[in-house]
Amino acid sequence: MIAKLTCDQIADLWPMIKEGLQQDLYLPTLGRHKYRESNVLESLLTGALEAWTSYDKDEESETILLYMIALTAVYTDPVTKNKALYVFSVLWYRDAPKETLMELKTALVKYAKGKNCHTMSSMTNRPELVELAKSIGIDTSFTLLWMDLEKE
Repeated sequence: MIAKLTCDQIADLWPMIKEGLQQDLYLPTLGRHKYRESNVLESLLTGALEAWTSYDKDEESETILLYMIALTAVYTDPVTKNKALYVFSVLWYRDAPKETLMELKTALVKYAKGKNCHTMSSMTNRPELVELAKSIGIDTSFTLLWMDLEKE
């Protein structure tokens, strides 16, 4: 099941989201800014960033099995004026069945189209995530070129 989180749900899940962000070391957009987690929380609570959860409910025990939380933002390219849904991060809590990944992709595509977005994008340097994206029909043929200016 896929659900967009409300502000109250974000506040309740913030410790898990924050921990996921701290472990998301491969995400260069987080940088090394000392307020990065606070900035993400502020963006979530003001609506600049959305949070989506993917989960199942065990019918017998009624336990919630949280697979992942995806953080997304709608943005407009300043040059082309095209709108896009950017998948800022996907925080994994357990392996998800392929059907669950397809369900998340379908929900995000529907949401993006409803916001008049033309594309959906993300970035990673983890080969296993690139392969996972390929397996659910996402084009991985583009290359993002990245330079950390603090190292220059």
